[in-house]
Amino acid sequence: MILSIALLLTVLLTILAFRTKSLHKIEVIVLIVFISNIVNNVYSMWGLNLNHIKTSDRMEEFISFVLVSAAMMPALITCMLGIILSIRTLVWKYLFIIISPFLLILIEYLADVVGIIEHYQMSIWDSLIVWTSVLLIAYIFRSFFYSLLKGV
Repeated sequence: MILSIALLLTVLLTILAFRTKSLHKIEVIVLIVFISNIVNNVYSMWGLNLNHIKTSDRMEEFISFVLVSAAMMPALITCMLGIILSIRTLVWKYLFIIISPFLLILIEYLADVVGIIEHYQMSIWDSLIVWTSVLLIAYIFRSFFYSLLKGV
């Protein structure tokens, strides 16, 4: 059940990421691959190696963890970047920038409640710094890639 919900959300978020008007299709592909690499590094190096989080021993929940970390979170972050770039009013743009890490924390909290991951040495709110930095790195990479794409 958890796996099917994670798969459905991943497909929906990927479709939504490709439908954003502010990002080119090639930007979406490159961003999803780059952000997937960042998220996997965060989960493997910061979370699993330092024993901040632990994955479940059940196969279905472990596959759900892999799906969430490799596909769903990158698609969600790409959608967030597309929404941030498409908003024209500065107040709403800054408000969404502030809310975005909390949406990622909500997904991580739901994964913790369902049993996909378990937090050990830190609270879930300590990951606010991690998700804010991931969003910042993704935005900087998107700006760099856009400047390269514009030059071609």
